[in-house]
Amino acid sequence: MKKYEEVPYFKGIDDRRNILSKDDLKGNYTILIFYPKHLPGEYLEEVLQISQQHIKYNKISGIEGFDVNLIIVTPDTEEYLAGLRDENDLDITFISDKNLEISNLFNVIERDSVQRKAYILDRWVRLRDVCEDTNPIFVDKLYEKIENIVFDDFSIDKNIEFRRAKRSFSIKKVSDLEIKKIIEAATKAPSCFNNQPWRYHVINSDEKLKKSFEYIPDGNYWMKYSSALIAVYSKKEDDCALNDSRDYFLFDTGMSVANLLLQATKMGIIAHPVAGYKSEKLKKFLNIDDESVLITVIAVGYPGAGEYLTEKHVEVENGPRIRKELDDILKWN
Repeated sequence: MKKYEEVPYFKGIDDRRNILSKDDLKGNYTILIFYPKHLPGEYLEEVLQISQQHIKYNKISGIEGFDVNLIIVTPDTEEYLAGLRDENDLDITFISDKNLEISNLFNVIERDSVQRKAYILDRWVRLRDVCEDTNPIFVDKLYEKIENIVFDDFSIDKNIEFRRAKRSFSIKKVSDLEIKKIIEAATKAPSCFNNQPWRYHVINSDEKLKKSFEYIPDGNYWMKYSSALIAVYSKKEDDCALNDSRDYFLFDTGMSVANLLLQATKMGIIAHPVAGYKSEKLKKFLNIDDESVLITVIAVGYPGAGEYLTEKHVEVENGPRIRKELDDILKWN
């Protein structure tokens, strides 16, 4: 299994004789630990410590609104595990894997024996980390790993934080492969009834770019230093028809462009959408049908020094990222 892959589907009988499956883990973080048979042996003290840590798991640095499932999978019987839980007052769920079906799915069997190993899963039941360190640091490692994952998930994505509408392009050309990749990311966006109304037209030949730049006003002079333009268009008929005059194709295409911008940022590429261009003339030049709306044009290129920028744009380029306060744009209930 690779990081961020969903773990395989499994189900088993827990120590209370309930059926517990992968689906029951959704919505919570999960630490899924595999142990060999006869659990009270060398690992009993470790299991006691993990149980005692459960309250700590659910109060990671004061973040509220999540739970951590602690689940141990072992070949021991349900009766044996129930007795172990009650005798030691354990705050853990046990799954009896007598036939080793779950252990085989998670590839934890070596030399005909289950090896101790922990899988740390997120709310989507995706694999986020693995822990198989030796005693006595295993318990501390589990907490450190789940804490790091929760902090990562509760923070704003780094590419969202970093993305800026930059204007300083390098003279180096962005490859066709990279342009295809950022547009592929755009196609993963949601849309009404999966209509996918967005359309993309890439302009990156020198001849076509030179002609296209004729339709860019002087205020967007910096676009003429980009290595490609991406014209984004769509039409009302290609998306949901709503009876209250909402043009939903614009919203869906906007979500698609947002994906493109974030993927470009991740790949170290500037993707700067603009509203200023001679729309009808550019549409005609690109042979875009009259019914379509040319929603935006995105200037694409690698980051550069931007020696050509005006003093005003140099200041904007290097200045702080200004955003309205959350209270200014958010209301509850």
